[in-house]
Amino acid sequence: MKYSKEVTKSHPLSIRYSQQAVISLNVLLKKEGARKCPFTQEEVLDLDEIEVILKSKCDGRCETMDFCIGLVSRQMLLVEAKFRVVQPRNLKKRDLEDKIRYSKCLLGQETPIAREKVFLFADKTVDVAKRYLARLFNNNPNLIVCT
Repeated sequence: MKYSKEVTKSHPLSIRYSQQAVISLNVLLKKEGARKCPFTQEEVLDLDEIEVILKSKCDGRCETMDFCIGLVSRQMLLVEAKFRVVQPRNLKKRDLEDKIRYSKCLLGQETPIAREKVFLFADKTVDVAKRYLARLFNNNPNLIVCT
């Protein structure tokens, strides 16, 4: 998987909400609680912000993955940042599946969604998270857990 700024910025939601929802990956990771942000030019589509914009005039916001990025393969990669999670065992499969499902609906079908889903955790909890999510999702090879 390799990042593509072109694919990220050409997504219809990126075009429509470029001022509000296309932000630097470093800014987004810091907002989500990351301590290290080694990226420079990468921009992402902030799905949480798009959900706020779309549902600002009504109740009932749905949970989304935190952001997505375009890939060279002309797909969008869904990413959830869980840096503040201390006990990964408290995560519920249904909640994570709902986030993925709604994020796919939000993104639409113009650009395919990558099969892989990425979950980012703090260095202290990543090993526990890997084991727990592997059990929770039956060792799904498309679920990537990392720091």
